[in-house]
Amino acid sequence: MEINLLYFIEAFVTLLIMVNPIGVIPPYLSLTSDLKRIERRLILKQAMIFATGIMIVTVFVGKTLLNGLSIDTFALQIAGGILFFKFGYDILNGKTNVPKDESPGLVPLGFPLIAGPGSITALIVMTSQYNNFEVYAIVAIILVLALTFVIMYFAKAVVKLLGLNATMAVVKIMGLLIISRGIQLILSGLQSWVLEMSLNFI
Repeated sequence: MEINLLYFIEAFVTLLIMVNPIGVIPPYLSLTSDLKRIERRLILKQAMIFATGIMIVTVFVGKTLLNGLSIDTFALQIAGGILFFKFGYDILNGKTNVPKDESPGLVPLGFPLIAGPGSITALIVMTSQYNNFEVYAIVAIILVLALTFVIMYFAKAVVKLLGLNATMAVVKIMGLLIISRGIQLILSGLQSWVLEMSLNFI
């Protein structure tokens, strides 16, 4: 299989924006504020393993599920774009609070904070759009989640280094990028739909 660097770059950048490692820091620290360091590390490992599993399963099952439900790619693009827009809008407006749980490693940290609707939809859209995209998606997942693990592992140091205001500014920027990606998906989906409708009339 010929290596397509652009496929990998799109997968990596899209997932990095959707996972938003800096944006996960505030809820992660809030959910683990009453725990000892060793307990926080255990929860973080649980969250990363769970999120990795969800994303990898999505890569191999998402496209099949899409075909089984007879959902066109352009429909998923439009729906995913709307979801991305809503997700980014919520981030810009600070709607990222999640309820505390006795064991938050799986829910809400693993899902939906790390492997959320945005990243899952992105993986389904990309694997449906491109042939042999699964390898690029898996490598991107591993690298993005490894980076997320490192950032969350040193979450307190990151906040201390950047400062709370700078951390929140980065979160807002990621929200804006997610909105932009959502709009792009909607436009691409509409373009594909118009093209298909035009071909049907010919």
